[in-house]
Amino acid sequence: MKKILMAPFLFSILLGCQDKHLEQSEIPIPKEHSEFLSSYGWEIKENHSYNYYDYIPHEKVNEMSLYKEYLNDIKQKGGIDLTPFLNEPILEMGYVLQNTPENYTWIQAYVYESDGKVGAL
Repeated sequence: MKKILMAPFLFSILLGCQDKHLEQSEIPIPKEHSEFLSSYGWEIKENHSYNYYDYIPHEKVNEMSLYKEYLNDIKQKGGIDLTPFLNEPILEMGYVLQNTPENYTWIQAYVYESDGKVGAL
């Protein structure tokens, strides 16, 4: 398991939402993100959000580390620990999925990428 945590990564967290209108995003969908979600049987309907957390060398910190509560939520609710990756830039993209169960208007997946390489936790 430690090898996986030290490798560049791509993974996702799913959230369900009800009764919320979303507009189509113009951010392009990376092929690796689409393929990753497809490997779990999920298909992207549209982009929803894009966040880039940069590594700040002179401060030796990733911008994401400034959001401690968010990091804890990802770890506690999503079961994913991002702290081993805070010494490099992290891209977070949110996608609305086509696979929507009953009683939900839409389902969103967050994909995190580091170093432009794909690997799954």
